[in-house]
Amino acid sequence: FRSPSDTPCFISFGVTSIAPAAYAPKLLECGASCVVSLGAPFEYSPEDFASFGLSHYSLDWPPGVLLTDEMVRRFLAICDEEPGAVALHDEPGLERMGILMANFLVSRNGFSPDEAVAWIRLVRPGSILAEQHEALRAFSKTSEDSSLRSVPPKRWG
Repeated sequence: FRSPSDTPCFISFGVTSIAPAAYAPKLLECGASCVVSLGAPFEYSPEDFASFGLSHYSLDWPPGVLLTDEMVRRFLAICDEEPGAVALHDEPGLERMGILMANFLVSRNGFSPDEAVAWIRLVRPGSILAEQHEALRAFSKTSEDSSLRSVPPKRWG
């Protein structure tokens, strides 16, 4: 979801930023137990989500920087530790968010890297650059025998 802001402001084409107090009830309704932000500084206070009972994590991943194994492991650990759904937000919501979601699909749901990238690109056109796709393939190969596959893969179809 789009990065929240304490101060509603016009962004473009009628889109405005939304305060955490407006997001939180919808996130809870969808079963979320936490919010993961990919960028800092925030235009809101993480405590605003906490006041609704949502945990808040920051991965502090600068735009344009390739995803590292450490970042993936941290994100997957959050997903494993949280009792509910994980709400992930980023300012543009394409590159960083898409590749993290693809890593989750590969490591927790049994998708191949190519299947995960195809799915993310289908639901979020413009997501995942070629170099990120290659990094996902490499990460998948190194994690096949590791603890990253903590959940038995689920195959669709």
